[in-house]
Amino acid sequence: RREQPLKGIYKGYIYVTSEPEGARLFLNGEEKGTTPLELELRPGRYLLLLTREGYESVERAIEVERGGYALIRFSLNPLSFMDESIREGDE
Repeated sequence: RREQPLKGIYKGYIYVTSEPEGARLFLNGEEKGTTPLELELRPGRYLLLLTREGYESVERAIEVERGGYALIRFSLNPLSFMDESIREGDE
């Protein structure tokens, strides 16, 4: 009889934080929740996108390793007055 691998041994983990907290987190285009957030993922490359109203969106490519654990920190920059004016004019 074969031993079953330990649960999660073939996955990696990321813990995503942002300043300020409460940013919406998208992984490869799919919304996963708001920061801070821990995710269990299969090994591979992913594209993270963080958005929060009143702040510039931030995007970062990451590599998840099998059995790895990564802390990923984002610092969101407030939109400038000029950015807000352009946005309101586009609606």
